[in-house]
Amino acid sequence: MNNFRFVDLFSGIGGFHQAMRNLGGKCVFASEIDEYAIETYKNNYNIDCAYDITEVSNDMIPPHDVLCAGFPCQTFSKAGKQLGFSDETEGTLFFEVARILKKSQPKYFILENVRNLLSHDGGKTISVIKNTLSSLGYNFETVIMSPNQLGIPQLRERVYILGVRKDIYSEDLKFVIPQKNKNDIDIYSANIIEENAPDKYNISKHETEVLNCWDEFYKGIKNHWISYLVD
Repeated sequence: MNNFRFVDLFSGIGGFHQAMRNLGGKCVFASEIDEYAIETYKNNYNIDCAYDITEVSNDMIPPHDVLCAGFPCQTFSKAGKQLGFSDETEGTLFFEVARILKKSQPKYFILENVRNLLSHDGGKTISVIKNTLSSLGYNFETVIMSPNQLGIPQLRERVYILGVRKDIYSEDLKFVIPQKNKNDIDIYSANIIEENAPDKYNISKHETEVLNCWDEFYKGIKNHWISYLVD
C-alpha cells in the first residue's frame, strides 16, 4: 500500500515514522511530550510533534489510513510499579488512542508496548484493550516480536497489536515473522550504521583496547567459576 497517510502518536524519535516512510507513507500528524525527542524528530523529519495527546482535539488530527502508537509502557512494565490503568498519568493513555480510532476510523493500526502487557493484572488489562478495540469495529491480532528474530543482535521482546477495520477484513489475522540470521542483514544498506561516518563518532584507541581486554577476559572465564578468597 503506497502513498498512504499515517499518524505517529507517542512518536518518540520516530521509529514508526521511519518504517512507515520506507513503505511509502506520509506522516500527517505526530505527537510527543519529551523535549529531546521532539527536537530529534524535528531534525530527522522536519515535523513539529510537540503535542500533548490529552490536549489534542479530534478535529486537529487529519484523515489518515494508518494509526501508529507506542503508548507509554512504564506503568505496565515489570520494571515499574505495574499500576496499569490505575496510573492516571500514563496508564490511561491507551484510551486516548481509542478516542482517536473511534473518531478517525483509519483502515489500520499498529500499537506497541512491553510484553508484560499481555499478562498484566492477571490478563485483565489486555482484555479491556481487546474489548475496546473490538467495540470500535476492528479485527486484530497480537504478535510478540524481538529484533533478534530479524537478525538484529538485540533481545528486546515487545507486543504489537495489529488491526484492520472489520469492514475491510473480518477473517482471522495471521502474521508470520520471518526468522533471519544476523548475517542476512547488511548494517550499511539497512541504514543501521553509516559506512563513512565522521571520525568524531569513532571510539578512541584507549576505548578500543579496554573493550578488547574485556572481551578476552570474558572469553577466558566463560566456562569457569570464579571464586574469591576472603581472609
